[in-house]
Amino acid sequence: MTSLLGLICEATAPVSDMRTRTPIPYCAMDPWVFMEIGFAGGAAIESLINQVLRIEARMDRKASPKLVENFVALCKGDGPSFEMGIRPNFNGSPLFAIDSKRGIISTGDYVLKNGCGGRSATLSGTVYETDIRTGPASAGSIVMLPLDTDATAYNSIFCILTKNVPYIEGKVIGKVTKGLDSLKYIVWRCGTASGVPKEALEIQACGQL
Repeated sequence: MTSLLGLICEATAPVSDMRTRTPIPYCAMDPWVFMEIGFAGGAAIESLINQVLRIEARMDRKASPKLVENFVALCKGDGPSFEMGIRPNFNGSPLFAIDSKRGIISTGDYVLKNGCGGRSATLSGTVYETDIRTGPASAGSIVMLPLDTDATAYNSIFCILTKNVPYIEGKVIGKVTKGLDSLKYIVWRCGTASGVPKEALEIQACGQL
């Protein structure tokens, strides 16, 4: 009787349940990160719905494994210390440019904190990506920005788009999945046509989910 029930169960089992599935290695999965943004000095921004401005994003490892690894390390604060004991970490990075016309928020300079610094989470302070193809990008895209002196060199400077753009210089490595409306709120409240923020904002917390 037991063997008969077994045959019945096997015969009626969905085909998908009988197939063997190849597991995806953890190292091949797309990582997820978060950031919380507030006024410089520690005060949190509260939106119209009285919530702290927090974003979550899914990184695209296939776009550039090296740049994604660097970005996640900077979110986590991983990496060797350098001058004056500074550790690579997005925490404390100001939003040094908020372009209300194009809907672009630029940040990531945790070194000089003015957009002229930046350093990767590697010993050399720079990550190289030879694929420099550019093109259109959509709202929510996270874009690593190359150095002015070398289109293949990147440090920690990046931008987040709140609008679709026909052309962007840099490498799209991720997409905001939660909090895009909060970023649009920041652009509306603190952005200017020149890009100089109306108020001093910074990344107050960040990490990997």
